[in-house]
Amino acid sequence: MKKFEKNYLRVFLNIGKKEYSEEEKKNATELLISIANTLCKDSKLKYHISGSGYGISKGDGFIGEKALKNKIDKKGYKNLFGFIVHSSDHRYKSGFSIFSNENVVNRMDMYFSWPYEESKSLERAIEIIILISKYLKIDYAYGYSDDKTLFENGEGRIKSYIFSSVLKVPEQERIWEDKLLQIPKGTIKKLYPINVFNKKQIEGLYNINPEKKMELSDENQIWIFTPTILNNENAKVKMKVID
Repeated sequence: MKKFEKNYLRVFLNIGKKEYSEEEKKNATELLISIANTLCKDSKLKYHISGSGYGISKGDGFIGEKALKNKIDKKGYKNLFGFIVHSSDHRYKSGFSIFSNENVVNRMDMYFSWPYEESKSLERAIEIIILISKYLKIDYAYGYSDDKTLFENGEGRIKSYIFSSVLKVPEQERIWEDKLLQIPKGTIKKLYPINVFNKKQIEGLYNINPEKKMELSDENQIWIFTPTILNNENAKVKMKVID
């Protein structure tokens, strides 16, 4: 049986959107920082910016609040296409990436990772989802618990060897990445313990019976499944990509 060590939440936003203004990038950046401050009180957060012109940070690549402010004041948000927030005290990590070129499905991805706590895992995931939905349009999201080998950005697996480690992306993740454009049309990856579905997905899941449903917005619902019913309900899903 897998030992749960972290909780993971992945959020897909703005499927098909090709361009983002500086204001939109600023809002996404500030939202991640705000969520981290809410969840990781009294922690010294560290940050990483992806984008041309921001320079290469020494060491682990993360910078503090002052250095972040200096970089943003100097370069703004125009060239930013990714951002990570990290708290070593709370073992918390979140990030977003903007995909906007002809070789990928245009979108914004967000992910969140924090330590596994059986009694609080679901509560924390719902809290994050609600905070995101107040400011951004969610097309689809799912969350689950996993072990420490999970690499948050893209759901690869870290394979450790004696003197090194290698990131490997499972084939099922590659298959899923090719289907992202179908999310607004009702496609899902599969059922997870916690899911955020759009209207088309909800229509396609008419025969599915979750443990609980929560209205998130006019466009979205949160569906929750307990382990005892998850496998049975997954077998009934027609629009899923993986088993």
